[in-house]
Amino acid sequence: MIRDSGRVLEFLDFRGPSASVQVSNTVSDNNDEPQAELNNFCTRVFAHSADLVDWATAPVTFLRTKESTLENTFDRTGILLAIGELHFLITAEHNIEELIHAGYVPCVAAARPDVPVTPILCNKFYVSHEPLTDMAVFRLETDAVRQILLGDYRFLRLDRVRIAPPSPKEGPFFLVTGFPTGSVDRDEVNRERANIARLLTVPFKGTNEEIEHFVPESHIVLEYDANARHTSGNAIPPPKAPGLSGCGIWYLPTPFGMHGWSRRDIHLVGVQTAWHRSRGYLKGTIIAHALAMIWGWFSDSRDAMRINGLEYRRGRMRLIRP
Repeated sequence: MIRDSGRVLEFLDFRGPSASVQVSNTVSDNNDEPQAELNNFCTRVFAHSADLVDWATAPVTFLRTKESTLENTFDRTGILLAIGELHFLITAEHNIEELIHAGYVPCVAAARPDVPVTPILCNKFYVSHEPLTDMAVFRLETDAVRQILLGDYRFLRLDRVRIAPPSPKEGPFFLVTGFPTGSVDRDEVNRERANIARLLTVPFKGTNEEIEHFVPESHIVLEYDANARHTSGNAIPPPKAPGLSGCGIWYLPTPFGMHGWSRRDIHLVGVQTAWHRSRGYLKGTIIAHALAMIWGWFSDSRDAMRINGLEYRRGRMRLIRP
């Protein structure tokens, strides 16, 4: 499998008054934000996503050879993160252990046709073993990092990670970027090709009771509705969410309005782990859980975390003063 940086699917999901923006009415609830400003904001977000977010986001495929046949299973996305000199792949756990025990090798899909997929060694990975968090962390060896970088990927740094919970006072906007299975096609030589999808969305407007296995302190829940619109303006529903599992949830604070947003105001806050089709939401686990796993299992990451103002205290990741 390869990823294709040429075909991009972009969608907006701003249904209802709690979104603070109503695309169909062309203005926000308080009538202060014209549609033109929203369109400009969306354009800037997606442009900066291509530069800052997309290349730290990778399709994760599982390969094994069975009876001389190469089997390929693609069902999730991963985030590439560097902490000091250490490099990690963070994704959703789901059934990773079962796949590995069945002989599958997790791989980062090639970023371009002339670079092979990158196998990930499986002796240094940890999963949460907690269905409510549903996260997995792989520590990448030097050879894997070198090959991933050769394919034009980039590793996210901790200055792009935020553990402070998003605040309604800072604005409602989130970006979800990943590789849904519904966007997979084949290239001219019949190779599977994963196409990236971006969704600019807002918090889920339903009740907490509608969200399965919801823990407010651990989860972020966002709109992902069939009525979302393509950026062309057409009512094209977004792809089905399988394959997005493990992708990043990025917060876009706009405390001074959309016009004041810039590329520095985009931070990873969660990892997408669940989807409910009929209720129209995506659910993610806050990124602090993945950082806590890294802190606990990879002690050589701790100094770099402290330098970036992060420390594990009293059962959770916390911000510390420099």
